[in-house]
Amino acid sequence: MAYYNSSSAFKGASSPAVTLGVEEVWNRCISYFEQVLDPKAVDTWFRPIKPVKLEGKTLTIRVPTLYFYEFLERNYSRVFSHILTEILGEEAKLGYEALVDSTSKDISKGGIKVVSQDIKGASLAYEASKPLPNVIHKSHLINNYTFDTFVTSDSNNVPKSFAQNICEHPGNPMINPFYVFGAPGVGKTHLINAIGHQLIRNNPSIRVLYVSTDTFVQQFTSAACNHKTADFTKFYRQVDVLLIDDIQSLVGKTKTQEAFFQIFNHLYMLGKQLVITCDKPPVELLGLEERLISRIAGSCIAHIDRPDENLRRTILDMKMEKEGIVLRNEVKEFIVKNVTSNLRELDGALTSLMLHSIVQKRDIDLKFAREIISRSVKMDVREITFDYILSLVCDMLGVTTDELRGKSRKQEIVIARQLIMYLAKTYTDESFATIGVLLGGRTHSTIVHGCNTIKEQMTVNSTIKQYVNKLEEQLGI
Repeated sequence: MAYYNSSSAFKGASSPAVTLGVEEVWNRCISYFEQVLDPKAVDTWFRPIKPVKLEGKTLTIRVPTLYFYEFLERNYSRVFSHILTEILGEEAKLGYEALVDSTSKDISKGGIKVVSQDIKGASLAYEASKPLPNVIHKSHLINNYTFDTFVTSDSNNVPKSFAQNICEHPGNPMINPFYVFGAPGVGKTHLINAIGHQLIRNNPSIRVLYVSTDTFVQQFTSAACNHKTADFTKFYRQVDVLLIDDIQSLVGKTKTQEAFFQIFNHLYMLGKQLVITCDKPPVELLGLEERLISRIAGSCIAHIDRPDENLRRTILDMKMEKEGIVLRNEVKEFIVKNVTSNLRELDGALTSLMLHSIVQKRDIDLKFAREIISRSVKMDVREITFDYILSLVCDMLGVTTDELRGKSRKQEIVIARQLIMYLAKTYTDESFATIGVLLGGRTHSTIVHGCNTIKEQMTVNSTIKQYVNKLEEQLGI
């Protein structure tokens, strides 16, 4: 066959299929996968496979789990179809056996399940042989990722400003290409989808395409398997705006990088808008071709920082309103101050909290929130300082810092002062004298008296005891 004649790795493959054994067929499959797929994909998804039998033109393979089978069918069915057709002929079939009980070594007891006896062709997201209007029937944008739902704060204000400028002037050399980087879950995908939606709103005839780099890689691999890389490249060259997400997934994929560079360069030379996201700045993109890094490094580069406290609070309020959830203020503030990594974690923390509350039939108090969220989120360990204690007491008792540092002898003010004295002396390194200065110039003996008063009251006054317990919870003690 023509394919084998073009590759020394498959010399002799055109010999009659009946002379081949199951191991030989599988070894030829592996050799082919190694040529067209990323080495990591081969190691992860193909080396764990065990060839079971070859009956006529049907190769049966065994995979570790049902999920493994489903992933192969969804992502690599065309790869299998191409190579097995080349080896076994037009009527080649692929049978799967999935290990449904990893603890069972006795197949007769249901450890193995036959899940498929055919090869399914997975369609690509493009059909380059058709005219463009029929090719890009949709932009593949995520529906609710618009500027209307993109909450702005100091952490993302600059990238959003650039993004909005692109919507007014797509292809402007000053902001083309536009490269946005930041940690996972900070809103990069949301922002570039918002660009796409706004561009289409401004000009319905503009050809916008959003694609994740993982999808781009899968499409290229499938095109390569079917000798249609020219069609693949032609398809991407026809867009007006290309929004490509998570470019770091190209690292190590030399052939796909080459295809991407050609598409990137073509669109750039035509003044088409390119928007790229990544989890790191260009200088840290090791494993990409130097010329591609050079192109990216010449982009307009913007960083989306981790969400600041105001953004986290706003997002949490929005999610609570959307879901009809009401949380106590101290619980909400605990989430805002401790789930700081990214917005996905914030969403996950709220969801987890609600589900556990329903299942366990427990009220969501601060103790319960700490217990549940700490299981799934690496919470920030906040340093206990005098100022932090001061702010917690002010919030809980509804007093101001001026009142605490002033001369008022109102009972609630005196109690608040003494709570601060006790907690600051117990949980910080501040001396009695320093605490006195920080509380408005009070004497050493006043601070000692305040600390002793709280210690005594905790044994006889349930309200004071409750205050201390709640404040210690908020301090993470």
